Amino acid sequence: MGKVVPKSWPRGNVEKEIWEGMEQYIYKERPKSLIDLFYRTVGKYPHKEGFICGEDRLTFRDMADSANKLAWVFQRDFGIHKGDRIALLLWNCLEFVVAYFACAQIGAISVPLNARLRSRELHYQINDSEPSLLVVGADLWKEIVPIQNEIPSVRKIISCGEKIEGFLYFPDLLGGKSAGRVTVDINEGDLCSIIYTSGTTGFPKGVMVTHRNIVNTAMVCSEVFSTSSEDSQLIMVPLFHVTGLHTQLDHFVYMGGKSVIMKTFKVDDAMALIEKENISFGGAVPTIYWLMLVSPNFKKYKLTSLQKVCYGGAAASPELIMQLSKEFPKAKLINAGGLTEGTSLQYALPAEDGLRKAGAVGLPTTCTELRAINEHGQDLPPGQVGEMILKGPGICKGYWKKPEATAKSFKDGWLYTGDLAKIDEEGYVWLVDRKTDMIIRGGENIYSIEVENTLYFHPKVLEAAVVGVPDKIFGEEVKAFLYLKEGESADEEEIKDHCRKYLADYKVPKYIEFLKEPLPRNPGGKVIKAALRK
Repeated sequence: MGKVVPKSWPRGNVEKEIWEGMEQYIYKERPKSLIDLFYRTVGKYPHKEGFICGEDRLTFRDMADSANKLAWVFQRDFGIHKGDRIALLLWNCLEFVVAYFACAQIGAISVPLNARLRSRELHYQINDSEPSLLVVGADLWKEIVPIQNEIPSVRKIISCGEKIEGFLYFPDLLGGKSAGRVTVDINEGDLCSIIYTSGTTGFPKGVMVTHRNIVNTAMVCSEVFSTSSEDSQLIMVPLFHVTGLHTQLDHFVYMGGKSVIMKTFKVDDAMALIEKENISFGGAVPTIYWLMLVSPNFKKYKLTSLQKVCYGGAAASPELIMQLSKEFPKAKLINAGGLTEGTSLQYALPAEDGLRKAGAVGLPTTCTELRAINEHGQDLPPGQVGEMILKGPGICKGYWKKPEATAKSFKDGWLYTGDLAKIDEEGYVWLVDRKTDMIIRGGENIYSIEVENTLYFHPKVLEAAVVGVPDKIFGEEVKAFLYLKEGESADEEEIKDHCRKYLADYKVPKYIEFLKEPLPRNPGGKVIKAALRK
C-alpha cells in the first residue's frame, strides 16, 4: 500500500508547493501567522463574545486589547524580543489566553507547562527552554518555591489569581495604556510555542511548533469538524496540551466561534455549562464522555445543543460510540487524533464510519500524507503492520536543543512516529501498538521509562517494569511490576507515596504487583513486557 489519499476530507482549497525543499500539500489562502489569524477574526467579529471562563466574558476586541497591552509590557518594559521564551504555568484561565496571544504578537515563543507536574519535572523543562519570564498561577506557586533559585534564565515572575509578595501581579500589567498595536515581522516558519512531550530516555522533549503548523491545524479542524462562527465550544481539556490549545482554542479563534473554558474539569459543571451556554461542539478524551454518561445527574441536564462530538487522544470502545449515538442521536461523532509533533491532528474517522470502522483512527486529514513502512522504508501492502510516518504542514520543526533526536525522528520531511500501524484496503489507518511503550491514560501520555526510573529511586526496589493495562474509564492505567531487594518488604501505599513525591498524579501506578522472581528478560537482557501484560 502506498501513500494514502484521503477520500473524505476536501482538498478544494489545497495545492502542492515546495516548502524547505520538500513538496507538500498546503492551503492556497491562509493567514501567515497565529497573530494574523487572530486579528483577522477580531476585525470580523470585534463585539462578539469569544472567550468565557467562570464569571469573566470577553469579546474578541476585549481579548485583543488585553493581549496588546501585555505585549507592550513584555516588549517595552521587560525587553522581550522575537525568539525569547515566556513560560506559562497555569491551569485553564483567560490569563493563559491573553499571555499566549501577547507572546505571539511580539514573536516571543510561549512555553506552556503542564500544571500537574512537580518541582523536579518543572525544573528540567524550565532550564531546558530557558524562558526570560514565568507566568505562574498562585495555586501552583508551591511547585516553584523549591526551585526558585535554580532557574537562572527567569528574570521576572508574574503571578495570576492572587498577589505573591515580591513578584509582579498579572492584572497590574494590564492597567496601563498601549501606544497603538504592537507589530513585529513574523514569518510562517518562525517558532510560536515549545510544548513538551514525554521522552523515551526519561527526559521530555520540547516540540518546536511554528506559526505555519498552528494555522494549518486551525484550517484542518474547521474542515474535519464542519465548524462555523455560529458554533460554541466547551474546552474541558488543559490548554497546556495541543488538543486544548490548537485543536480547540486556535481552531475556534480562526472560525470566530465562542470558547467556554473550564478551569478544571468537573463532570456536573461541564454538563451545566453545555446547557447554559448552548454548546454545540465538544472535544475531549473518551474518559470525559464516560464520566458524563455514568453520572447519576446525566438526565438532569438538557444537552441537545451538542451537534458535533469529537473524541480522541485514547482508544474509544464500540460500547462508548453506541452509547453516545443513543444519547446524542443528532450529533456528528468524530474520532480524531494525532501527535504533539504534528500539532495535534493528523487523522480522523468520519462520523458515518464510527461503528463500521470502530477501532480505526480513520483517514489522514487534509494536507497530511501518511504511510506504513517496513524497516527498509518501503510501503507495505494493505493489512501489514509497519511504522507510521507522516508529512505535511502540521508537522513541527523538530525538538528544541535536541539535534540527534530531531535527526532520528524527522527525515526528508517525514515524521517517523514510532507508532505501529496498518492501512486497510479502503485506506483507513489502524494503530496497532507503540514502539516506545507509551501509556495513554485519559489522553495523557505516560512513558513507562520515566515511571520506572522513579521506582528505581526507592531503596527497596531491585527491578521495576511498567506497562499499561486496559481501563474502561481512562482507556489505560499504569501498572508496575516490582522485584524487591533480598530481605526487603513493601506494600502498595509505600510505593505510591514514593512516586507521588516525584511524579504528576496521573503517572503514579494505580496497580502494583510484587514479583517473587526477577523480571522476565530476553537473551539481550531486555524486559519482555508482553509477558507482563499477559
